Amino acid sequence: MIYNPTIGTPVEVGDLTIKLTFVPDDLANEKPEIISRVVSVGKRTLVVTMDDVTVIQGETNVSFDNYSVEGFLDGESQEDLDSPIGFEITGGIPSSPGSYPIQLMFEGDDHYELLFTGANLIVESIQPALSWTVMTVQLKAG
Repeated sequence: MIYNPTIGTPVEVGDLTIKLTFVPDDLANEKPEIISRVVSVGKRTLVVTMDDVTVIQGETNVSFDNYSVEGFLDGESQEDLDSPIGFEITGGIPSSPGSYPIQLMFEGDDHYELLFTGANLIVESIQPALSWTVMTVQLKAG
């Protein structure tokens, strides 16, 4: 059997013609057979995961750098993507306490599509620090 393209050959996204050629041992009495099929090759899905990000109310320097991407083909990495991966909060970093969905920013790639599992920006309110000192006062009667 002869495969075209050969097994393990990287292929492009789109329609691909696959051919299988059977060459018999007895060419004097049998003819080779060729089977051909067109298959559609889709983009490979990469899964992007991120934990929730927690900040204190009023904090404006928020980092969305702690994420992972899984599903690359052997030897490929984020550097092979056509555009960078980024994240944002719609409307910017909120100042009110609450939970806000983090959005994936990605312009696209010829070979990969991204699936973001989701994460939230959690803005916690500022907790005032309360402290008091207990004082013992001795009074003299007099």
